[in-house]
Amino acid sequence: GGWVPPVEGGQAGRWSPSQRDSVRARLADLVADDRLAVSTRIAAIRATARVGGGVELLAAWASREETVLAEAAITALAGVDRPARALPVLLAHGGGGSSRVAVAALARCCPAVPPSVLGPLLEHALTDPGGKVTLRKLAVRQLARNRPPGAVDVLLRAWAEPDVHPDVRVTLAAALRAMPEDPRTLDALADAAERPASEQLLRTLFQAVPLEYVASARPRYADLIRRLLPAAGPPAVRSHGARAFATWARWYRGDLTEIVEAVADPGTDGRLTDAFLALVRSGAVRGHTLGVLSRLAAAVPDDDPRGPARKRVNDIVRCLDPVRDVPEPWQREPARNALDLLADHPLLLPQAVRVAVSLLPAPGQELAGDADGFADEFADGLCELADLLRDRPVLAAGTAAELIADLFCDQGERAPLRPAAALPAARRLAARGDQAAAWLALTLTRVGGEDSNWAPPWAGLLRALRACPHPEVSTQAWDVTIG
Repeated sequence: GGWVPPVEGGQAGRWSPSQRDSVRARLADLVADDRLAVSTRIAAIRATARVGGGVELLAAWASREETVLAEAAITALAGVDRPARALPVLLAHGGGGSSRVAVAALARCCPAVPPSVLGPLLEHALTDPGGKVTLRKLAVRQLARNRPPGAVDVLLRAWAEPDVHPDVRVTLAAALRAMPEDPRTLDALADAAERPASEQLLRTLFQAVPLEYVASARPRYADLIRRLLPAAGPPAVRSHGARAFATWARWYRGDLTEIVEAVADPGTDGRLTDAFLALVRSGAVRGHTLGVLSRLAAAVPDDDPRGPARKRVNDIVRCLDPVRDVPEPWQREPARNALDLLADHPLLLPQAVRVAVSLLPAPGQELAGDADGFADEFADGLCELADLLRDRPVLAAGTAAELIADLFCDQGERAPLRPAAALPAARRLAARGDQAAAWLALTLTRVGGEDSNWAPPWAGLLRALRACPHPEVSTQAWDVTIG
């Protein structure tokens, strides 16, 4: 009949040698009987692996013409009691028609093979010029995962081969990336920046995150990411690289000269601009920011301010925005210096205004400390903003509408500006007399009055602004209805 002896778990280990031989012979007869259902014969193949001592049988069955039975034998070889004897058989089938099944079986078998045996066999599989790409990729992954003696040397030699298959090269990059404890690995990966690199290779290297590395290795990987950026050609890869470097920027300890010079020169292609912006956010180039802004501002042409110089100024200014929400001293100083510089360039006044806005104290700070001190600082900041906008009424009106709405709006973790904290600023601005200050005062008054249900101080301010000497402002003041 087609009855398959049950062999479960470690059951065969309790049998005598003669019992195992008897069961193995019975299973071999079942596999050889082509009158039986294929499922029965496959069950016998699987049971043979669990009996033990059946590597030779499984190796013979793995070469059968019946593909289903051969692949069942290949799969079963991964679970035999002598994996070191099964590994060469699996490697041999890894380059044949059943390579997909063999590679899966190899992945299960390799961890059970002694390192002294595993290393040479995997090295041969990786370096065999006639080997299938799938098998060579598996050899790379298993060398990196099991780390037999000399694994790093084997991988480095393969990486140095000029004609290695692109897919194997990507797998090598992923393996070497995961071995930062050997300083040669990251040095070798830097070669990717020196010769043509595939999109997939760059993406693989850009995927690394700092938590994968000990602190001492992070600066070296940050330098690697930086060196790879110029090699990223397609826009999607460049964007991926920019995000990767932004993650690593705080650990970058390499030379800044090339980055600074490339960004300060609007004639360059801008590939390093994202790296510079990431370094600005991390505080690593705080001493260079003003110099770069100065050179870019001087390069903005009067007849066409839409060029790369102005765009880069815009990008740098955006990096200074977190000052208002996270008032770190190291952030405020470069922002203050940038404001003084940009204010002297009429074409860059919108950027100067943005920096001035970022320097305003964050709403909600008055709740945690000196409310009067906050109100005075806030009023000083708005008056400085009005000075910037004194001769730009259109920009002043737009800035007032956008800024005040944002200040009074609840921004999640940031509390909205309270009317009481804004009242001293509104009074000072209304008393100045210039149009820019009047726009800011009117917008503050409209929002503050509505939020306070038009308490008497706000209603009085609105009446005063209706008498403003600037018709645009006074007309808008008359359009505001006191509820």
